[in-house]
Amino acid sequence: MMQIRKACFDDARGIAEVSVSAWQSTYKGIVADDFLDSLSVQKRTEKWADKINGKDEIIYIAEKEGKIVGYASGGGERGGSSQFDGELYAIYLLKVAQKKGIGKLILFYLLNDMEKRGYRSLLVWILKDNRSKGFYEKLGAKRVLEDAIVLSGVSYQLLGYGWQSLNELRDKCTK
Repeated sequence: MMQIRKACFDDARGIAEVSVSAWQSTYKGIVADDFLDSLSVQKRTEKWADKINGKDEIIYIAEKEGKIVGYASGGGERGGSSQFDGELYAIYLLKVAQKKGIGKLILFYLLNDMEKRGYRSLLVWILKDNRSKGFYEKLGAKRVLEDAIVLSGVSYQLLGYGWQSLNELRDKCTK
């Protein structure tokens, strides 16, 4: 049975395992292999423990039979955009959990929490060549911004997708 819940400190390693696995499968052929090979569950566990202990980031996990299969995190928009007050920082699922509605479900829970905290709009940054961008487009996201990120000395183009109404996006997650 699938359970969606807010992350707690003990979830840091499970989130890190999903993060590394999802990055390595999602970005294979898009991001340099040396960067993907350098990803460390141990280092990511420490980062996630810090994030879970902090107050700024909202983190939800999807758990099946006691194993974390996905997560989503968000909070205040970090880049200074005047168009959006909230940001989806990350949403990743293990490959076996994809295309089953889990992404929309975990996003729904995250958006409920964000709305309670007063967020009204949402931005997400994705790598231009990310094959999962259709997930956001199906939920009504509009391409609104462009930027770049440097990973291991290589620059990659980012696309910013946005929703003017967090409430409308939340409703689309239930369909």
